[in-house]
Amino acid sequence: MRISDSHFTNTMLTGMSKSNTELSTLLQQMYTGEKITKPSDDPIATIKLMGLEKTQAEISQYKDNNENVKSGYQLYETHIANVVEGLQSTNELLLWGLNGTMTLEDRAGIVTELESLHASMVSTFNAKNSHGSYLFSGTATDQKPFNITEGVVTANPAINNNTRETAIGDGIMMQNNLTLEKVDAAAILVMLETSITELSKADPNLSKLQEAHNNSLISLNKASSSQAYAGSQINNIDRMLATHSDTELFATKLVDQLTALSYDEASLKLNDFMSALEATQKTFAQISSLSLFKQL
Repeated sequence: MRISDSHFTNTMLTGMSKSNTELSTLLQQMYTGEKITKPSDDPIATIKLMGLEKTQAEISQYKDNNENVKSGYQLYETHIANVVEGLQSTNELLLWGLNGTMTLEDRAGIVTELESLHASMVSTFNAKNSHGSYLFSGTATDQKPFNITEGVVTANPAINNNTRETAIGDGIMMQNNLTLEKVDAAAILVMLETSITELSKADPNLSKLQEAHNNSLISLNKASSSQAYAGSQINNIDRMLATHSDTELFATKLVDQLTALSYDEASLKLNDFMSALEATQKTFAQISSLSLFKQL
């Protein structure tokens, strides 16, 4: 079979062009340190990388969500701790106030303490986060739970006890708020107001004070439970964050395995390319220089 000069030349040039392209790709890989510089370098690995990148983005978002929820519960834990401490002080004051031998002047000091605790409780229930949202207003985060007008505290009817949820993992939702109901806010304020009213009288109704004291113990139990719940949620989030970190590390290792270039292998491949290309170029040059007249 006869092979024309033009066909031979085109075949050789096409081969050298392909080799130059492969060499250029290898040099680019060695420059960037990555095996995949474009999808066509490894289509299957590229598809895997797209999946891993999606996983990493989701994990990053979940970690941010976890941190935000954790920060919120840490804030709740701090404020509820103030409520628990206030109720413990209230119990002591009411037990002291239930002493029937106390004078009006003696009870005046207790009233002053209870008034201070009442104001502190209202301030706690009206607490905001760093974004200016009210913590205990349910889903009505722009509404102040309690209004104070000329010393009189009234509940804002616009708030609610609805809960909010945040995605902290794949298909995993976590409640991210606590409401006034969970800390027994309304009952606490009524109990304090009743106690202040009775202890301000010359002849207080001890049965009402005893009821107020009993109610304070009920509220203390509820508040303590909410405090424990906030702490348990923080622990749950810490465990979830650890899981996300492990998954993120595993995904990162897989990405490295798919993309990181082995310079030892690349160097050997480069030497092979250079040797093959040099040999091809020499062969092409020698064959191209052949002439029938030189054989005569």
